[in-house]
Amino acid sequence: MPLPKDNDILFRDSQGYQAIYHDDENGGYVTYKRYRDQKYQYLTAEKAAEKILAGKEIKESYIEKLTVDEFKKVTDKLSTNNFIKTGKTFPIYTLKQPIICTSCLIGAVDLTCVAFNNEVNFIKVTFSDKAYFIRATFSGEVNFRETNFSGKAVFEQATFSGKADFVDATFSSEAVFWAATFNHYAYFGHAIFSENTCFNEIYMLDGNFEYARFEKTCNMNSAAVGKIDFTQAIFAENLLFSASSSEYALTKKQNNMETNIQDKRKKERKDDEQKELEDLLNLLNEWKKSKRSIYSVDFGNTLVQGELRCDFEYLNPDKDPNNKKTPVIKPHRRKDWKEAQKQYSWLKEQYRKQGRYTDEDDAHWWASYCDTQSIDNIVKRCIKWFLFEFIFGYGVRPWRIVGTIGAILVGCSVAYYFGKLAGNPPFDSYHFFNALYFSVITFATVGYGDISATGWAAALAMIEGLAGVILNAALIVTIFRKIVR
Repeated sequence: MPLPKDNDILFRDSQGYQAIYHDDENGGYVTYKRYRDQKYQYLTAEKAAEKILAGKEIKESYIEKLTVDEFKKVTDKLSTNNFIKTGKTFPIYTLKQPIICTSCLIGAVDLTCVAFNNEVNFIKVTFSDKAYFIRATFSGEVNFRETNFSGKAVFEQATFSGKADFVDATFSSEAVFWAATFNHYAYFGHAIFSENTCFNEIYMLDGNFEYARFEKTCNMNSAAVGKIDFTQAIFAENLLFSASSSEYALTKKQNNMETNIQDKRKKERKDDEQKELEDLLNLLNEWKKSKRSIYSVDFGNTLVQGELRCDFEYLNPDKDPNNKKTPVIKPHRRKDWKEAQKQYSWLKEQYRKQGRYTDEDDAHWWASYCDTQSIDNIVKRCIKWFLFEFIFGYGVRPWRIVGTIGAILVGCSVAYYFGKLAGNPPFDSYHFFNALYFSVITFATVGYGDISATGWAAALAMIEGLAGVILNAALIVTIFRKIVR
């Protein structure tokens, strides 16, 4: 491709800033009006590929493009084995040298089906055009920190075996991570996603989206995650979040993750890195034991301005396949009761706005449960548990009230049968049915006067009548609330 002419506009980013080529005796340079004081050395695609295959760092340069074809061309020219074809079923190219590009401007990138055997660093880089890493495999650490993807960024079916750092990255166009696998830490903190974002069918061991901002819909349907943190994240539209239903695929991926971590533990010598890998392995083992596609989620101060479309069954401790009621909400598992209560209440409000009342009731139950557990005084906590959870079911489980009513009616009937009841007129014969009849009309506060209690039975009747007033009202309110919604 011929060199551009002096003052040619190479690209204009999403905010209107231009990159302009300037001719000089050193091969030309580029200015980018977003960073007015910065000059970028102009590199052709061939020259950039030569530097990378030679293991050299590229700094403050404009790179025309990075593609598989350019690497193949340079490999043939230099007769090097740093970029070789290894695939049999479909072509896979292995790049043995690291890619270290810092503060660069890069045109179109198409490194589809490339296996990166070393680190990949695109720190503070601006991709002016598409950036395709489809089915790429990253064996080492990947760093896209403070990088701007002006065009479409596609990491479809990519595999990240080391840390994946996208902190402070900006995705000005569509971002696609469909079916991507993150075997290590995945950092997306403070990242900005300006268009629709696709994380469908991802496998993520430990994902961090703290303070990330999604301007459009974020789709994380059919996801399998060990831990994911949405603390302080902002979703200007919708968050679609559901669990993967393929147990076979999940087990296979988890086993691959374990193999990857074990391999890294054998190679790693630093104590802090060993500790990180041990923590990841512990997380993975807990995730596998849970038998859930989504093991841990943190919604601390998350803001969803559209809708959170996530069935509560993916978060509900009652749906634990091991029947241990293990929580999915992270602060609940850590017994941070106040924060857990706050997050369940937030979920309840999300479901209420959508008219998903069954999910709303389930979220309300766990919010109330965590609120009860947050009481430090054990006596007060036990009283609240007995009254509000055991008897009233926190107002969302009427069968608890019905069960309590049934127990009171039967218990009082037995007591009256052995107590003192007087008939008006007197009984010809005294049966258990008389006691049951009296218990029912007393609980219902009807009181026909044909049977009366005497002695200690009269005191019991007063208590049963008061209980009837309270429980009948609670049952009516609970049922009516469900009906009117």
